[in-house]
Amino acid sequence: MNSWAVAAIAFVCMFSAAMGAMLAARYLPAQHVSKETQDAVKLGVGMIAAMASLILGLMTASVKGAFDTTDRDVHTYATYIRALDSTLRHYGPEAIPARALLDGYSRAVRAETWDEAGLPQPSEDASSEVLMARLDSVLHGLAPATDEQRQMRSEALPASTRWSPPAGRCWRRA
Repeated sequence: MNSWAVAAIAFVCMFSAAMGAMLAARYLPAQHVSKETQDAVKLGVGMIAAMASLILGLMTASVKGAFDTTDRDVHTYATYIRALDSTLRHYGPEAIPARALLDGYSRAVRAETWDEAGLPQPSEDASSEVLMARLDSVLHGLAPATDEQRQMRSEALPASTRWSPPAGRCWRRA
């Protein structure tokens, strides 16, 4: 149900309850509409409002914490991908196929996770898993010829295996 429908239903319910209470107040005995009763009702409503605001505040803080954690995880994940790309760029032309696979993997993950408008879109497509498996194979198949290439390969292999896609998302890691 969309938010406008929920808002309309809530408004109709509250408005109907208020009108019903005003109608019922005409037929209540005098002790139920006295000043002391009104003060007790005001106190009760105030306590309910305070509890509702406290709960809403705690819910907002919880959602913000989850959002911040996911944001940090996504940025860390993107940093790992950029670091691996940089390492492969420094490796040399032999790593061009691995960089192409990494680029394809990044595009596939984005397509599996978000739609064209940038909104979350869970997907069951597993093309990113296949690309990551192929990337791992290509990285393991690199044959370094120089000490610098050996160092770049030794940096690239752990970087490709320590990735931990952000929690709560439909990101994949083969």
